Amino acid sequence: MFEGAASLIRPTNCTLAICLAAFLATGAAEARQTTDHYRVSLLGIPVGNLQLTQTWSGRSYASRSDFGTSGIVAVVKNVGFVMESKGARSGSALDPSFYAENVNTGERTSEGTFSFPSGDVRWDPNSAMMQVFTDRPAAEGCALSTTIFDGKRSHLLDIREGEQQGEKFVCQGTLMRSGGYSAAQLEQRAGYTFAIVYDLKDDMLAFDSATVNTHYGKATVTRR
Repeated sequence: MFEGAASLIRPTNCTLAICLAAFLATGAAEARQTTDHYRVSLLGIPVGNLQLTQTWSGRSYASRSDFGTSGIVAVVKNVGFVMESKGARSGSALDPSFYAENVNTGERTSEGTFSFPSGDVRWDPNSAMMQVFTDRPAAEGCALSTTIFDGKRSHLLDIREGEQQGEKFVCQGTLMRSGGYSAAQLEQRAGYTFAIVYDLKDDMLAFDSATVNTHYGKATVTRR
């Protein structure tokens, strides 16, 4: 009797192999990773490349973005950043839990990490960029209002609902400085305006490009 019971709870090598294969197949189906590449231009001149890698597993996400100047611009001014974030996701709603950055602006460098406490509704810069660049059903639109926090500075992100223009869907927004800046910095620039363009096809919005009015002029990020 005991031998019979043991045979029920102790799978044979063949059965164990089948169970393991099924488990691995299930895990592979749940985990999904994408990598997209973007060209960054300033005043119409290519200045660098951006790579965004996203991983989803169940209701969790992880994202990494790498930017670096290229060509003659990199020789004149070496600018770049690496940002990483992790958190939970339910549909288009994000709940970041961790953020790390290594930034070189050409004038200053900064490196740090920040863990969001439970219940914190702020987003980190990398999660916000991931959300904007991610393709989604057209029914979700692009409207978004949230606070961006990198562990030191905060911004108010406001993207108004877009409008269809032919086969494109165009959204306008602002990113305003709200914390961690001196009075002189706020006087110099309170924030930025930008426009996001999505391709509208088969009831889906696919990121095409974004244009930001920066301190140095109009910067454009275009999907390659």
